[in-house]
Amino acid sequence: MRDEHDEKKSGIGGFLGFRLYWGQFWTGGVFFEKRGVRTIEGRKWAPGEIIVKFKRGVSQDVIRQIIQRHGTSTLSISKRGQFMRPRIPKNRTVEGMVAIFSRNPNVEYPEPNFTVSAIMEPNDPYYSYQWHMDNSDYGGIHMESAWDIQTGSPEVIVAVIDTGVAYEDYGRYKQAPDLANTSFVPGYDFVNNDTHPNGNPPQTLV
Repeated sequence: MRDEHDEKKSGIGGFLGFRLYWGQFWTGGVFFEKRGVRTIEGRKWAPGEIIVKFKRGVSQDVIRQIIQRHGTSTLSISKRGQFMRPRIPKNRTVEGMVAIFSRNPNVEYPEPNFTVSAIMEPNDPYYSYQWHMDNSDYGGIHMESAWDIQTGSPEVIVAVIDTGVAYEDYGRYKQAPDLANTSFVPGYDFVNNDTHPNGNPPQTLV
């Protein structure tokens, strides 16, 4: 049977301020790691060069003639397939050279040398269930873009108004394991007028 103390805590949330050490969650090790790639904001491809995929069977002599005819020079050649990375003339644009090479019958396709970067994501095995962080279907608050800039600082204090957080061992309340390496500043329960805003039930999602 729930007592009056529990009813009051579940009805109005306690107030808790805490400091996040994002790099020390879960196992106490690195909480973030770079996974996958995405096109970065701003300049979307490397300037002064493109990538050209020649059709199977086109000889190196023909490729060399095509490169010279368009005033380009070879930056690199892929050891696999018929890929080549030519440097384009200074008076030409990437888009213009892609259009020129696309009209050549020996070329399978040309494209800009797109620029991508690794994205920062938590190594939390349950991160994929956090739809509100960054999700192409549901939206979210675009946290991955923010994590690429900053993954947390011990100088930043975040205040949370909620029904309580399982942040400590106190009486019948137990600290949530995933909050064990989080450094909390003193909080306050404005319902019960005490300094233990654990809540009922205590929460772990912040």
